Amino acid sequence: SFFNYSRSNQTLLSALNEDKVVLFLHLLGIDTNGHAHRPNSREYKENIKKVDEGVQEIASMIENFYGNDGKTAFILTSDHGMTDWGSHGAGHPSETLTPLIVWGAGVNYPQKVTSQFFEDNFLKEWKLGHLKRLDVNQADIAPLMASLIGVPFPLNSVGTLPLEYLNNSAHFKAESIFTNAVQILEQFKVKMSQKKKTTLSFLFTPFK
Repeated sequence: SFFNYSRSNQTLLSALNEDKVVLFLHLLGIDTNGHAHRPNSREYKENIKKVDEGVQEIASMIENFYGNDGKTAFILTSDHGMTDWGSHGAGHPSETLTPLIVWGAGVNYPQKVTSQFFEDNFLKEWKLGHLKRLDVNQADIAPLMASLIGVPFPLNSVGTLPLEYLNNSAHFKAESIFTNAVQILEQFKVKMSQKKKTTLSFLFTPFK
């Protein structure tokens, strides 16, 4: 209905056809379902199937709206996992490891490998052992998104741009990671200055 409405609303249509448009979808249902029914329940697995089909439908809808022009990048992730009994907040891998799936414009294709070294069994469970797994920190997703749409890295971002996700020139990657380093350095300088002001001078020891 949102896309259909834009066809009769010139202001919305113009906004949707600008450069660097971000469509953010928060799919809350799985989180609520996991807390209510636990991750191994029939209800939870049915909900995953429904959301999976929904993501496919939404991705197709977006591609169709933009005439399949190949200029859209998609990022699918989660803020947290949960235990078998439907809780989170500790440091167990089931709570802290989340999926990150990226595809579309500016994104590298999966790379085939013959061996990988991970202590967990996720690749085996997912039947993806033949593809290179690229783990990142959650904070790294912000600079990745910024790079894909061509905007400056968020001012307070502490993430490192995951270069292997990008399908771009070596020059672009070099400029991007340099800019990323400068942005993080400036943030460090501000934090160090703030720390100096609130710490007695004889106690303050800057990092080497």
